[in-house]
Amino acid sequence: MLIIDPLLVSFSGGTPGHHLRHIMVVKHSGHAKLGILQSLIQSLLKAITDWWSFVFVLMTKGHQALHDLLAGSVVVLNNRKDYLDTSSWRSVSRIATTITILHHSTSS
Repeated sequence: MLIIDPLLVSFSGGTPGHHLRHIMVVKHSGHAKLGILQSLIQSLLKAITDWWSFVFVLMTKGHQALHDLLAGSVVVLNNRKDYLDTSSWRSVSRIATTITILHHSTSS
């Protein structure tokens, strides 16, 4: 998950769970998609801070979790119908396929 989540967030704006809830993880400044490095930092911080990071959602003005505050990211509602454009999903599909092939080749 530590590798898959950052790839999904940086290429498509979120994980499948984010997309099902019509939310995206974006840069706090400018609301653009996170780059791979910022996504990796956000994911590492989420792993380190664990569940208590979400306590900050109740305490911060922007309802950000601690890992989002530290990484400079924010979760936003996405009501646009086109935000799941096909190019993003093609990227996600390629990443998932590559990870699956690498996993199977190393476990054999």
